[in-house]
Amino acid sequence: MYCVSVFDKDPKAAIAKVRRASVEADIVELRLDLMNGGDLPALLAAAAAPVLVTYRTVGEGGEGEADWGSISGLLTRAVELGADYVDVEWAMPEPLRGKLLENRRRSHVILSRHLQDRTPGEKKLAGLLEDMAGAGPDVVKIVTTARGIEDNFRVLELIPKAAETGISIIAFAMGRFGRISRLMCVPMGGLMTFACLEAACPAAPGQLSVRRMRRITEVLIDGN
Repeated sequence: MYCVSVFDKDPKAAIAKVRRASVEADIVELRLDLMNGGDLPALLAAAAAPVLVTYRTVGEGGEGEADWGSISGLLTRAVELGADYVDVEWAMPEPLRGKLLENRRRSHVILSRHLQDRTPGEKKLAGLLEDMAGAGPDVVKIVTTARGIEDNFRVLELIPKAAETGISIIAFAMGRFGRISRLMCVPMGGLMTFACLEAACPAAPGQLSVRRMRRITEVLIDGN
């Protein structure tokens, strides 16, 4: 599945982008940390595709500087409003994280970790996957930063490992060297990959436009 990240500090422009992304994407990600919080009910109502609500903190590569209690409250509100997915960072204190997992209702919880400076070794990545999966999320998301092409292969190895344990996973690397894993993670069995509406406005390093990603993947996988 292709998840398109949407953000804009202007509320009307953000809603317009949600509508556009609903046509291009399988899932629309609302990056609330890039929208001054945003009008969540209006943004959800504008979506014609499933929605993932994300508030990415500075420590995980976003711009969100709210305290954990406020973030937990925002994600709880997203659950109450019927968001299809909510992104809960692994760094969130366990009591707050556990409460969100306990009260997820019909929302799917993605437990996420974003490593901004490296791709760890195989043993450390496998341990992180085991620890995160043990917390009971619906999906584990582990995103690293590629310093070389070889880093793609280490992070992609998490996908078959997750399949062995029965947990859904999102796993790829950021940065220009990580684009291979962004393209290949879904064909390998990952739940989704992330793209942007326009190539000039990525939400994370190495993100490609959704149209370009679909086109490249079609050439690589289908040969068309």
